[in-house]
Amino acid sequence: MESKPIKTIRLHDYLRSKLCDLYENDSIFDKFECNFGPNGQHAVTGGYNNMFQIYELGGKGNKQILEATKSNPNKLNKKKGSKKRGEDINPDTVDFNKKLLHVAWHPRDNLLAVGASNNMFIFQGDAVKPQ
Repeated sequence: MESKPIKTIRLHDYLRSKLCDLYENDSIFDKFECNFGPNGQHAVTGGYNNMFQIYELGGKGNKQILEATKSNPNKLNKKKGSKKRGEDINPDTVDFNKKLLHVAWHPRDNLLAVGASNNMFIFQGDAVKPQ
């Protein structure tokens, strides 16, 4: 639609209490990429603490918060708690220096690449779909 958004998704509501900190360390200007899955039903964006979020655009609107890490390269580290709003992320423990700014979803295959901490992590298959 040209006059208004089709849908608005609140990405980083858990950071509202940290806006002064974000401004003071210039993190307020960080630009997290957003990308769509091959079927157009999912979107992904990066965040702090090397975390990224996958959203289901239709249906229930589920959200999955995942962490890109080398500690367990064969499995995504899923953050526990609500899949709806990010209340499970404690804003006091967010490391603004660990940024996952770059995400790319393959246009035809369920293959997702994210860039975090000078590393690129590649995920494939059902592991990158909200549950």
